[in-house]
Parts: sequence; C-alpha cells; structure tokens
Amino acid sequence: MSKNRIWSQDEIKELHRLKNLGLPLCEIAVRIGRSCKSLEHKLYGKPIPRVTPRNRDLTEKEIVWIINHFKHTRNEEIMRKFGISHSMLHRIARENGLSKTRQFMRKTQDAAQQAAAESHKKNGTYPPKGYIIPNASKNRFQPGQSNRDRLSPKKYAECQKKRQASWRETYDKDRRRTLVWGFEQRTKFRFVKQSKSKISVRYNLRKKGYIECPEDHNLYFYPTEEMRHPKIEENAIRHGIKFKPAI
Repeated sequence: MSKNRIWSQDEIKELHRLKNLGLPLCEIAVRIGRSCKSLEHKLYGKPIPRVTPRNRDLTEKEIVWIINHFKHTRNEEIMRKFGISHSMLHRIARENGLSKTRQFMRKTQDAAQQAAAESHKKNGTYPPKGYIIPNASKNRFQPGQSNRDRLSPKKYAECQKKRQASWRETYDKDRRRTLVWGFEQRTKFRFVKQSKSKISVRYNLRKKGYIECPEDHNLYFYPTEEMRHPKIEENAIRHGIKFKPAI
C-alpha cells in the first residue's frame, strides 16, 4: 500500500458504500488498498499517529513534568507533547509508580460513553426508543417457567451436571483453603472437621433416640436407661463423645 496517497472521490464513495453494507474495516482496507488507520481517519476523523524515532532520551525537566501531570493528563497528549511512544510512556510510569486518579478515569469513561452514544445516533446504529427485538417475546422466560420447561431432558441433564461439577469444584477449593492452609473462608459452606466414622456414630446416636446438646456437639443425653445401647456408646466414647442422663 502506498503512503500519503490522496483520496479520490470514487474511493470515498466506495468506502462509505462498503461501510453501509456492514463489512469490517480490515476487509474494506484490503478491497480499497488502504490501511485500517487511514480508513478510521477518513470515517471518524481520527488522527494518524506518527512513528516516533527510537532511543528518544528525555531530559530531567521533561520527566519531572510527566511525573507531575501524568495522573490527570491523557496519554495521547503526553506522547504528542514529547514525541515519545506508548511503550516508553508506560515504562516511565512503571518506573516512577505513576497512575491516573479516580476522578480522571471517571471523567474519561463518561466522555467515552457520550462519544459512543453520539456516534450511534449519527450513524443510525442506536436502536430508537420503543424498539422491540424480533421474536423477543417468544424467546424470553415466561412467568412460572424454568430451565426444565425450556430445555430438552438431555440438555437439562447436561446443565445440572455442569452445575454440580462447578459446585463441587468451588466446595473443594474453599475447603482446602480453610482446613488445609488455614486461610479465611470465602464461601458460606459448612465444612465438617471430623472423620467419616465419627459422622456415622453421631448419626446412629440420633437415630437411636439420643439427644445432642446444642452447645456441645460431643455431648449426648439419654432420656431413659432402657433405651441405652452399650456397644454404640462404647464406640462413641472412643471418638470423644460423652453421655449424660436427660433431666
């Protein structure tokens, strides 16, 4: 592609025709024989950045100016002022620990949103007020409808399988984080810090009518002497469980 070639009227008409057809800029650039930067400059008036020479050494005064003004100045303005590249500006900011302020970032984001809205309205790509997406009422969830009603049995089974796998992965990660490494728990899962045999013993005690103490889970009450089971109690005592009569 030749550089600094003047746009002809035929090229401009062809550019707008292809853009109205919805073709991407990269494909339009190949058809017309121009660069994407040149197309953006012609369509949106964006400036074409110049290639800056390498090994540009800044003076101490220039670096001090960048340090004092970096937090509330656009990078393009700094690059244009001193004739440096994007990577060099980022290197200077990284070496000196520079960053933008929250107020500047919020102001920049608001300006970008406003520019995008104006561009949509200008090019006709912004949906008008009251625009209804075709077939939207058919595809959206109806009142009282769930995934089971919308999906086929096979798709619903696959969805449930993925949900269970995701739940198990999250549970195992946080359990290792909390019980093995001793970090603060991130989820609200209830991790059991006891062996499976002790869990089985506690389940059998409740099944046989023993009452678990709310304050101490290793203490169980038995209402009467007749309902006691010596073998189960002997096995429970090995796991540190105590027994008292219910008063």
